[in-house]
Amino acid sequence: MTYRLPLLLSYLLITSILTASYAAPQRIGIVDKGTPYLICKDSTYSGCFGQVAQLLQVAVPEAPCYVTGSEDQLITLLKQGEVDYVVGVNLQTNDLQVLSTVSFLQEKENDKEVRYGVVTTLDNVQLFYTLNNTLAQLNNSGEMDTLTSQWIQNKVIEPHAQMESVLHAFRIGLIVAVFALSILIIYLLVYYRLEKRKRRYVVKLMDNLPQPLAVMHKENGKLKYLFTNRLHHDDEIVKKSATTLSDAQEYVDNLSLSYDMTLEMQQPVSLEDKRSTDHHYMLYLSPCVYNEQHVVAKTIYNMREEMDLVRQAQESEQQIDQFIESISHEVRTPLNSILGFSQMLPELPVEDRGELMNIIDEKSILLNKLISELLLLSHIEGGFLSTQYTDINLEELLHEILERELLSAPHAPHEVLVQLDKPACPFVFKSDAMLLKEMLGSALNNALKFTSSGTITLGYFQHDSYLFVYIKDMGSGIHLSNVKKIFEPFMKVDTFTQGTGLGMSLMKQIAIILEAQIGVYSKYKHGTTIFFRWPIDTQTCTTNCSPTNSLLIDETDKALWID
Repeated sequence: MTYRLPLLLSYLLITSILTASYAAPQRIGIVDKGTPYLICKDSTYSGCFGQVAQLLQVAVPEAPCYVTGSEDQLITLLKQGEVDYVVGVNLQTNDLQVLSTVSFLQEKENDKEVRYGVVTTLDNVQLFYTLNNTLAQLNNSGEMDTLTSQWIQNKVIEPHAQMESVLHAFRIGLIVAVFALSILIIYLLVYYRLEKRKRRYVVKLMDNLPQPLAVMHKENGKLKYLFTNRLHHDDEIVKKSATTLSDAQEYVDNLSLSYDMTLEMQQPVSLEDKRSTDHHYMLYLSPCVYNEQHVVAKTIYNMREEMDLVRQAQESEQQIDQFIESISHEVRTPLNSILGFSQMLPELPVEDRGELMNIIDEKSILLNKLISELLLLSHIEGGFLSTQYTDINLEELLHEILERELLSAPHAPHEVLVQLDKPACPFVFKSDAMLLKEMLGSALNNALKFTSSGTITLGYFQHDSYLFVYIKDMGSGIHLSNVKKIFEPFMKVDTFTQGTGLGMSLMKQIAIILEAQIGVYSKYKHGTTIFFRWPIDTQTCTTNCSPTNSLLIDETDKALWID
């Protein structure tokens, strides 16, 4: 071991005074505990005890005499004066002639305290103080710490470090395992909650479906429901209450057979549910997986809407047939008249052709009106009709409509009086003139058609923030139950009256386009009043046209207004 020169000089300087009188060669006893405690070779000792002894001999420069042996042997030699002091481990004695110095090292080995120190006798007081001061100086200078740390590192620290390394690796592995386990547990919890939430969502979604739904499986040859939504539950209760035992057994047998076919073919299967006589039901079975089981989903479809659509289609087909038949009749009648009388004209004298010419003109006007209505109806239904709003003077418009319809009316002027109820003030508003003429003209034409005598009045007035235009006749009237029917396409209440049944339906569609509402007030055999009304802004309207007849106000209140 190499010693630093300044440290050795300091030891010599410090201990020279204390050891001046101590000149005899020193004999040092070293407890022989084997490697790494002591290595003896050619009087050169290493290890902790030997190195401590070598440091202590600095206090006494004379060459010491080293003695090795067991603890008991050295204590005996110490007591006999063969050695001056002993360096060893756990040096303890009850003999009062022995004095232990301060330990230079303490540690724990196998849970026991191990003390390393220097022992001398009471007779060598000067030597005791010298050794004690030397150890104190070694401790203060850190030399003893360096020495013991090197020894402990070889003896204790290295195995301890290995154990600490193993423990550290074990702790890290344990932490990683706990962390991984925590992550796995968190993942499983999150997965479970998500699956539970997804299942609740799916169940809620299936339960709120607007279609009866059930999930079935077979157990011991019998069908059982794993899930049924609310509509399926209610539907089953209704159908079971009105089902006979034979019908119920037939339904169960058919359902069981269809279930087997669905799973076998892995394709949807449909069957008819004949338990209900009020409605027509179809069952659709589809293969699916529910809770990791191969099962069948059953949906119930009420065919009532389809049956209604079929019935409506059949009715529409009948109406179309009636319309075609009516159109054929309405077109052939004026055409036959025109062709027949046109062929007769050359054979008649000029003075007798006037009446035939009037009939030909009348039928031509009717045919032209029919074709115009058909074309207008096709434009409206096809969405090709465009509107053009302009300022319209109502009084002038009603005059124009009156004159046009009188020219084309089949009635003689002296049989029916058509008059205009002139209000106290004119009224101008924005609308489509062509459509407005067609709508009011259809209403006037209808009044002329069903009025054989009396008067027909056209007029307009303001009341309750509305503008009213009306056509009032003294014709045959109509029952209240038939008022809405006359606005349906191709509908004719009186089949003997000439016409196709398009006029009132066309009038309703035009009213919708012009944002007007139609009202009908009628008494059977006492006449009919047809109202058209538009909302007006009383703040911007500068005129106030009150009705000339207060009875019209009562009729508007009692009228049936068409949506």
